[in-house]
Amino acid sequence: MKPRTILLTTIAYKVLLRVKHGTLVAARYAKTLLWRLVMGPAEGWTTFLLLLISVMVAFWSLRIAHPTPTPGLYSIALWSVLLGLVLAKIPLRGWPLVTGGLLVGLYLSFYYLTTLSEGATALDRHADTAARLSTWWQGIASEAPSREWLPLSFSLLFASWTAGFISSWSLFRKRNMWGTLIPCGTIVIASLTTMLPREPELYLYLYLFSALLLAARLYTLQRNRNWERRGIQHFPRRSKLRAPDGLWFAVVVVLVASLLPIRATTFDSMTGAWNAATRPVQLIAFDLYRTLGGTPPTRPAEVHSFRPVQTIGGAASLRDEPAIIVTAPTAIYLTARHYDVYDHRGWQTSPTYSTSPGSRFGSGLDTGLMHTREIDVRVTTMLPIGQGEPIFIGGYPVDISVGHTIEALQSPRYHLSIVGSQPDTPGDAEGLPDDLQQAQLRLQEMSDASDHALTSRDIVSVLPPDVSLVSKDFTGGQATQVTVERHIPSPLAIVSILAADSLASGESYETSVLVSTASEGDLIAAGTDYPGWITDTYLQLPEDTPSGVANLAWELTSDAETPYEMAVAIRDYLRTLEYALDVTAPPHGADAVEYFLFELEKGYCTHFASAMTVMLRARGVPSRFVAGYVAEGLMDDSDDSATEHPVNGSHGQHRSFFANNSHAWCEVFFPEYGWIPFEPTPGYTIITGEDLAGLPSEDGGGEREIAPERGDEPGIFPGLPTDPPDDDTAHTHPAPGETQPDRRDMRQFLLPLGVATGLTALGLAFWLARRRLFGETTEPRLAYSRTGYLAALSGLGPQDNLTPNEYGSRLTTAAPQVSTSLERIVDTYVRSCYGQHGITDEDRRKVAEAWPPVRNHLIRRALRGLLPGRLR
Repeated sequence: MKPRTILLTTIAYKVLLRVKHGTLVAARYAKTLLWRLVMGPAEGWTTFLLLLISVMVAFWSLRIAHPTPTPGLYSIALWSVLLGLVLAKIPLRGWPLVTGGLLVGLYLSFYYLTTLSEGATALDRHADTAARLSTWWQGIASEAPSREWLPLSFSLLFASWTAGFISSWSLFRKRNMWGTLIPCGTIVIASLTTMLPREPELYLYLYLFSALLLAARLYTLQRNRNWERRGIQHFPRRSKLRAPDGLWFAVVVVLVASLLPIRATTFDSMTGAWNAATRPVQLIAFDLYRTLGGTPPTRPAEVHSFRPVQTIGGAASLRDEPAIIVTAPTAIYLTARHYDVYDHRGWQTSPTYSTSPGSRFGSGLDTGLMHTREIDVRVTTMLPIGQGEPIFIGGYPVDISVGHTIEALQSPRYHLSIVGSQPDTPGDAEGLPDDLQQAQLRLQEMSDASDHALTSRDIVSVLPPDVSLVSKDFTGGQATQVTVERHIPSPLAIVSILAADSLASGESYETSVLVSTASEGDLIAAGTDYPGWITDTYLQLPEDTPSGVANLAWELTSDAETPYEMAVAIRDYLRTLEYALDVTAPPHGADAVEYFLFELEKGYCTHFASAMTVMLRARGVPSRFVAGYVAEGLMDDSDDSATEHPVNGSHGQHRSFFANNSHAWCEVFFPEYGWIPFEPTPGYTIITGEDLAGLPSEDGGGEREIAPERGDEPGIFPGLPTDPPDDDTAHTHPAPGETQPDRRDMRQFLLPLGVATGLTALGLAFWLARRRLFGETTEPRLAYSRTGYLAALSGLGPQDNLTPNEYGSRLTTAAPQVSTSLERIVDTYVRSCYGQHGITDEDRRKVAEAWPPVRNHLIRRALRGLLPGRLR
C-alpha cells in the first residue's frame, strides 16, 4: 500500500474515532440533560412555577396597558422561561448562551408578528412583515412621526422575551434575586404608570403575591447554597418548601396594599415633584413611541396631555376621571391643540416654535378680524397639568392668569430658482404655491432679460406682500437661487398654549379670549380671498388621497356656492352617520378617512372631524383638525343648588367635565373672520356665532340661562348626559373653589388608618422576628444557626475555615459569661450532625435552657457595638 494511502487512511480512522467519541459524549450529555429536565431543576419545580406565574402576570399587565396587538405574548412568556432554564444548565460560557437565547427571541417575536401581516403563504407574510419593518427603519432618518404600529408590536414582544429570558437565566444560572425580579417588575411598574385610573389592578396584586413567594424561595435556595459551600449540613435539599410564614406575609402585604386609600387624597407638592422628576422620562418615552408606532398608550390621569400626533385608530377606551371644571358665560369650545398635516393615518403638527409673550399678546391681536367679542372663561383643572403641557383656551387669547408659552407654526421657507425653469423646493412635496411659482417665473424672465445681476430690490419687487427675502445663493458672482419666507400673523398661527409651570390638581386659571360672533350671513359673504399662508398650510392633502373622498365631497357640495355652504353640507351629512366607540382600525395601507366613510360608516369624534377637514380641503376650503373640550350643558349659577362663582364680576355658568369628554372638531377659515368651529359629530350641540352675539354685555347686568338641547342621537361619550342635570345631581363634582366632599371625608381617616397600618406592619415584623430568631427552641441545629447570626451582628460570625468546635471555642473566648451555654449548644449540634446516634430529649432540654442566656448576651453585645466608644 502506498504511503500516501496509509496516511489518508490513518487520518480518516482518527477522524472517525473522534466523531464517534464526540457523538457518544454528546449523546451521554443529552441523556443527562434530558434526565435532569425530567427530574426537574435543582431549584425545584416549585421555583419554576412561581417564576412562570410572575412572568405571565407581568406580560398580562403589558397587554392591559398597551392597546397595540401583541400576538403570542403568553407563548413567548412560556418559551422564554423554558429556554432560560435549559441554557442555564449547559456548562458553557454564559455570553454565547445568552446571545443565542436573545437571537431565538428575536426570531420568535418576528414569527408571531407575521400573523398580523397579509399574505396567502408563510413566505408572503414574512416578506410583508420584513418590508413594513424595513420601511419604518428607513423613515427614521426623516424624523417624521411613524404611523406604523408594527414596530411597536415587535418591540413589545422582544422586550417581553428579554425580560422572561433574563429572569429565568438569573434564577437558574446565578440564583440572583435582583436579576430574577427586576426585569418583570420593571414591566409591571411601566404598565402601572401608563394604566388608566380606576382600571382593574388585579395584575399588580397577583404580581406582588407571586414575587414575594419567589423572593422567599430564592432566599431559601441562597441560604442552602451558602451552607453547602461552608460544609454545614441542613435539611434535605428536596424537602418541601416550608413557607407558611412567607405565604402569610405575602397575603398580608397584598391585602394592605389593596386596602390603602391611595386615591383618597392627592398631595400636590409630591405630584409636582414627581412630574418634574419624570418629565425627561416622559419626553424620552414620547419620542420612543413616535419612533416605534405613532400613538403611545393612554396617558395616566395624573399627566393630562394632547399629543402632537393624533392617530385615527380603532376602538377607543375612555376614562371617567374628572378632568376640568369650566365657568363660562355660554357653551364654548376649549382648544388644546390644532393639527394641520394629514397623512392617511391621522394628524400631526407642522414644525413649530415656542415663545414667551408675557401676560398679554399686545399687537399680536391686531389681525383685523370682524365681529368678535371678549369673554372671560375660568378653568379649574382636576388633573395636574405638567410643565409644557397644553392648557385649554376658548378662543384667541387676550389675557391669561398663569405663566405660559405660545407654540406657533414656523413661517415656511421656500427656495426660488432664478436660473432654470424647475422649482426647487426641498422638503415640500406639493411644490411651490401658485403665487410663488409666478414670482419665480417672473424672476427668471428678469434674469434672462437683464445683463446685470438682480439686486435685492429687484427680487423683493416681484414677491407677494406677505413674503420676505431671507438670503441669496451666488454662483460665479450671480444670484442663482433665493430663499424667501412667508409671514404668518399671530395669534392666527397659534398651535397651543403651554403651561410654563406645573398646575396642581384643583388649581384654576382665568383667560380673556376673543370669540367670533359672525352670523350665517356674514360667513356666506366672506368670500375666498385667503391669505397665502392659509392656502400654503391648510389645504394640504397627500398626493395619493383616494379619489372616492374627493368625489363624495363634490357630490355633497354640488349645490353649494360658498365655502360656508360647503361646510354646512358636509357637516350635516356626517351628522347622519352612526356614532360608535367600538370600531375597527383601518387596515395597513388604507386611508383612514376613506375607510371611515365607505367601510365603517360609523365612528367617534376623531373620525368625523377628520372626514370633514379632509373633504373640505378636497374642495379647496382651508380647514384644520382641533382637539380639546367642548363646554356645553353648563349649569347656571342662579340655580339654588349651585354655588356662585362669578368671573370678573359677572355670573358665569359651570360644569365638571371628565377625561372621556375630550373632543375633536373641525375649524374652517373665513377671510376677515378667522377660524370658525364646526361640529360634525352627531349628538353634540352646534354652537354658532349668534349664540355668542346674544350674550348680555358686561356692563348690562343680567344673566342668560344656557341649556343647549341635544338631538335624538346618543351623546358622544359615555357618562355625558343628553339633558342638563337635575338639582339633586348637579354637584356630583365641585364647582370652582369647592372641596370634594368624599376626598375631604377620606382625608380625616387617612392618618389614623396609616398609623394603624404601620403599627400592624411593625407588630407583624416583630412577631415574625421573635418567632424565627428570638423564640424558644429545642433544636440544636436551629439554635446553632441563630447563634451564628446574632454573633455576626457584632463581628463574630462563622468562618469557612473553622469547624463548629473551633468556632465554638472562639465564641466562648469572646463571651466567657455564657461559655457553658455556648458549649452545650455547639456540642449538641456537632453530635446531631456528625454523631452516629441521635440526640435525646435530655439534649433538647439542655439546648432549650442554654439558648436564652446566649441569645440575650449576643443581643446586648450587638447593641453595645452601636454606641460610641465612651458609652459602651
